[in-house]
Amino acid sequence: MPNTLQGRESERQQRTDWLLSACHKQVLNGLTRPMVLAILSLFILDLIDSCLISTFGSQSLTALGFTIPITNTLFGLSIGLSIGVVASIGRNPASHTEKLPGIVSVGILIAFLGGAVIALLGKSGSYTLFVWLGVSSEYIHGPFLPTEDLMPVVLAYMDWRWLGLPFTLISMVCISVIRALGDTRLAAKLMIAWALLTMVLDIALVGGAFGEAYEGMLGVAVGHFVADALMSCVGIAVLIRRERLQLFVLSEMKRCVKDARFLLTTSLLASANNLLLPIIASLITVSLAQHGGNAVAAFGVILRIEPLLMLLPMTMTTAMPVFAGQNWAMGQRRRVAEALQYCGQTLTRFQLLIYLILVVGARALASSFTDDNYLQDSLTFYFLTVPVSYGALGGLMLTVSTLNAVGMSRAALGLNLFRLFLVYLPCVLLGLEFGGMEGLFAGMVLANFISGYLGSKYIAKVLAAGGTRRLGSGLAPAN
Repeated sequence: MPNTLQGRESERQQRTDWLLSACHKQVLNGLTRPMVLAILSLFILDLIDSCLISTFGSQSLTALGFTIPITNTLFGLSIGLSIGVVASIGRNPASHTEKLPGIVSVGILIAFLGGAVIALLGKSGSYTLFVWLGVSSEYIHGPFLPTEDLMPVVLAYMDWRWLGLPFTLISMVCISVIRALGDTRLAAKLMIAWALLTMVLDIALVGGAFGEAYEGMLGVAVGHFVADALMSCVGIAVLIRRERLQLFVLSEMKRCVKDARFLLTTSLLASANNLLLPIIASLITVSLAQHGGNAVAAFGVILRIEPLLMLLPMTMTTAMPVFAGQNWAMGQRRRVAEALQYCGQTLTRFQLLIYLILVVGARALASSFTDDNYLQDSLTFYFLTVPVSYGALGGLMLTVSTLNAVGMSRAALGLNLFRLFLVYLPCVLLGLEFGGMEGLFAGMVLANFISGYLGSKYIAKVLAAGGTRRLGSGLAPAN
């Protein structure tokens, strides 16, 4: 393991050469496999949190359901910033040695300052936000749940989540930098350690190890805050000590002014892209709140399960930006097209296998999440319908992540806006209106298939046009 600056730069150059010259299947497999366990650990963490909170009753699970669209929004911000950092590094592999310390320093500062501003705004507007989402006894009462004011519990939970946002963003930036440099194994190990630390803290706090004051949802929130703060420190330490990056040096940061602008622009567009789905989830939650608290609880559980069923697509969308960004920047666009085709075929086969397994064990799996008959029926119908369309959805996710990686974030945002507001939301709300929860699931299936088809057609045109496609009135640059 090289421990000198020149040795570390030489190792990074070797990893870059591997990304640009090795067989695309070998590279994608090498980037994807270590991240499977890492992303799986994050999803398991979400499920464990849901199970811990469910032990305090259906009302606590309903309260968590109202917060999920917001916490997913915050996670979307971190993903968007990570995409910006990866794209900034990948657009010019030479930056691995010349501009890398400045790019990383700016990314970490943006994460901290941006996270702090968003946290202040979020905390000050939390009450109004959750009233809009339907957190009041007027909306949550119904045949399945007793009337109870959930607002104090929700606000106490979110206070800690807002406080931890800057540390979440910093942690994601540090891990993304390591992944962008080709060291996917180390990035995966850090993510797994992060998830395990959070699990341990959540279980300890909820179990009363630190007093009754942190039981329930509040204990989960405090556990996330402590783990995020510790991981942000570990991430920065790894970049300084292991990667030998001279961070926060003013002269280095001045050298990458243009790259900083690119990073910020790409991050904002990618964050807006990632925020669209939580916004849609919030709109659906508002509609579901009028159908009773158990409808919100069912949708909240589904939002936790869905990423687990989309494990491979989500893992591949972390691998494609690293591969596509650097190969596109070097003019190797045929490799990008071949990689997309390979990923699409792999996803289709894998998601069909997952669906067949779910069809066999739908009821048993649903009963493992809850004892409530309504929730069991909703989850069973979900397992029998929606996952069949996840291969198509995964193809669209690959298209969007690839467009972001090659600097076409405006095109990615436009595609996602069209998909979510003109396809997904109308299908889902119409299904909910005319068919209840079953109609909602049918709308999701239809929207996913339509979106996958549109995404495949669009990326084919982008590749055929050599990386430039009209969107609205302007041209999106390839690099």
